[in-house]
Amino acid sequence: MSNHREAILVGLKEGGLLAAVLAAALLPVSWRWSLGVVGGVAAVAIGRLVWGQLLAILVRDRGGRVAASAASFIRQVLVGGLAVGGIGVGLPPLAVAGGLLLAALGRVVGTVNLARTSR
Repeated sequence: MSNHREAILVGLKEGGLLAAVLAAALLPVSWRWSLGVVGGVAAVAIGRLVWGQLLAILVRDRGGRVAASAASFIRQVLVGGLAVGGIGVGLPPLAVAGGLLLAALGRVVGTVNLARTSR
């Protein structure tokens, strides 16, 4: 696996585990809250995977700064659209935002684990 793909996948497993634990804890409150948390993490995961594919194309075709900026913009629009879509179908906004935050927290945990194990 190439380095940029490994970098994109850092923290997805940890974020997914955090989301699963929080979703299980929120299930007695409401299934919508659980689904909102999972939906937020899934939106970020889908955004990262799409961004990884765009980056692979950029690396292969030797894309420039404009293409890299477009790829980042596409990723942000995709993640935002998925999050707004989840809210639009009735998921609690705070739960979706929490899922988006858990994905970022998972990346931090994954980076710390990677740094600790690579020494």
